[in-house]
Amino acid sequence: MNTRMAELYLGVTTQAQYDTIARILGRTGGAFRTFLLTEPGRITAAPGIRTIAALPMVWREDEDGPNSLSAMNAALSCNCDGFLVRTLEELEMVRETGSVLIADHSLYAWNRLGADLILSDCSRLVLPLELNQKELSRTFGEVLDRCILMAYGRIPMMVSAGCVKKTAGQCRRREEDFWYLKDRKGETLPVRTVCDSCYNVIYNSVPLSLHNMRGGLLMKCPNYLLSFTTESAGETEEILTSYLEFLAQVRTAAEAGADGKDISVPLPAALQSGAFTTGHYRKGAE
Repeated sequence: MNTRMAELYLGVTTQAQYDTIARILGRTGGAFRTFLLTEPGRITAAPGIRTIAALPMVWREDEDGPNSLSAMNAALSCNCDGFLVRTLEELEMVRETGSVLIADHSLYAWNRLGADLILSDCSRLVLPLELNQKELSRTFGEVLDRCILMAYGRIPMMVSAGCVKKTAGQCRRREEDFWYLKDRKGETLPVRTVCDSCYNVIYNSVPLSLHNMRGGLLMKCPNYLLSFTTESAGETEEILTSYLEFLAQVRTAAEAGADGKDISVPLPAALQSGAFTTGHYRKGAE
């Protein structure tokens, strides 16, 4: 049995989310070795908390326009414990730094050869969001202890160079609050405008949540990702508190050899309404 301490990665977008999480972790400690994923210069980090610097989703090197080198320089100069790598260009730039490298799901590893190649440079790999449970278990079964399963968070539906703020004639070249699009079904999609590198991230209308998927991959993969985007401080606290209890029970059941199907944890109000998705974990991408 693998006795290495399970790991929990918490992605944050706002300072309020970060402060809330730091307070909860300081109060509870917990059964996980915890890391916060933040963007350098956007979040003021608290001392004593392990921090992973999240690099841009799109790499831009326009001489007279958006340039990702400033974000990279900020990441390299910050006092972080490692990097969340999102593009191959970034991997090439930080692979020789000696830092802990985590490959985001955007570095596609749909097969074992791809996973082995990425894991030759990275210590952890966020599992692809396009594969179902059986495909993930079959492809990554021997290296699941080095993988991270996204258990909660809004999935990026599109990363675009087209900007909703610029289209609306309101480009101020600085990131502000989320914008929102409405699709043909009337669903509201949050849009984050990342002005430093000049791209937009269009998120799903509801978050991914695996709280009702007992057993399976949750039991096999010991590392988890909770990604917070549009959540308020109160929602962040409620969801994180619930998931800390839920995932702690999952790990206890896994270590005891149980199937985990009898785990019961009160759900946060934000998920009780059924406003969530299980992504492709059941059926996969077709």
